[in-house]
Order: sequence, then C-alpha cells, then structure tokens
Amino acid sequence: DFKIWLQSPGAPECPKEVNTTNLGQDYVLLSWRPGLNGGSVQTFHVYISKDNIFWNRHDVSMNKTSLIIK
Repeated sequence: DFKIWLQSPGAPECPKEVNTTNLGQDYVLLSWRPGLNGGSVQTFHVYISKDNIFWNRHDVSMNKTSLIIK
C-alpha cells in the first residue's frame, strides 16, 4: 500500500483523470490526462511514499501520460 501525491510546479493545471493499475510483482501503472497548459511545455512531480514519512520524487514531462512505479 502506498500514497501518491501530484503537484504542479507552477500555474498550469494538474493532470486530470489520474488512475492506477496494479501490474503485479510490486509494479503499478499510473496514468492520467494532461491538464490545460496553454500550449507551453510543462513538467510535474510525482511523489511516492510507502510510509507517509519518506517520499521519492519523480519529474515527469507533460508529453507523457503514464509512469510505471516499482
């Protein structure tokens, strides 16, 4: 069991329709629909924690619509 937190580093909207899919053997597929960004390239951060104390940050560009997490 783990928690996922999405945070946009600036003014653009955060991703929408965020979904998780259990891929088995400790892998999860995180997928989303990009938020409105006004045409500019944006990135966002995915924070992952198993204990709500220690968080791992993954930087993701908006041209991606999924991330596999172990």
